[in-house]
Amino acid sequence: MDGNAPFTDAIRLAPVPENFRPPRLEAYKGATDPREHVQGFEAAVRYRQPDEATKCYLLANNLKGAAFSWFIKLPKCHISSYEDLKRELIACFIGRTRMVVSDMVLANIKQDERESLRDYTNRFFATAAEAENVDSAVAMHNFRRGLKVGDLSKSLQLAKPQSYPKLVAKASQFMFLEDAESSPPDASIVKQKNRKRKYRGDEPTAMKIYMAKNRDRGEGKPRHIQH
Repeated sequence: MDGNAPFTDAIRLAPVPENFRPPRLEAYKGATDPREHVQGFEAAVRYRQPDEATKCYLLANNLKGAAFSWFIKLPKCHISSYEDLKRELIACFIGRTRMVVSDMVLANIKQDERESLRDYTNRFFATAAEAENVDSAVAMHNFRRGLKVGDLSKSLQLAKPQSYPKLVAKASQFMFLEDAESSPPDASIVKQKNRKRKYRGDEPTAMKIYMAKNRDRGEGKPRHIQH
């Protein structure tokens, strides 16, 4: 690190301990939880008992990629202790890490009253795909619990799928059935039905009432021409 490093002079000018051998550490690039990295770092260097300045340089030298770019852009003399560096690092990268999906997250996914089966299924399975160390049986149980009462929930109560892929297949089957039922009828099909109804004398109710009134008044009978 050169003189433009964000450390104060007390850290920057501190002598390096003699015979100090830094441990091998996994580089931190800013894509994972910084708290876990710091915990692993502290566990790795604890038995060597480094001083404050050495800990600062070890952690700084361990940064790569986006994390290192962040570090070198810090103001000069901004970091005066290891705790400062640790706090700044965690504060910067904690919001960039992906949320760890657990079984509790899946348990809180519920199908809204007006939510389609397709939307709920896609939402649940997308979240489950991000889950780590979640047993498939637990995921299947949470999927069933999150369903609102309907054809799929009743079917799953009668016959539970024996594997996660079978659950996905069954959910997809009911999802397509719901899509077909909720989609508007094709215009050509409606025209064909109306044409058939016309030729077989199946008039709409309003037309039937109109013709019945005419018959009651005798208007429906043919008129004779008087000579």
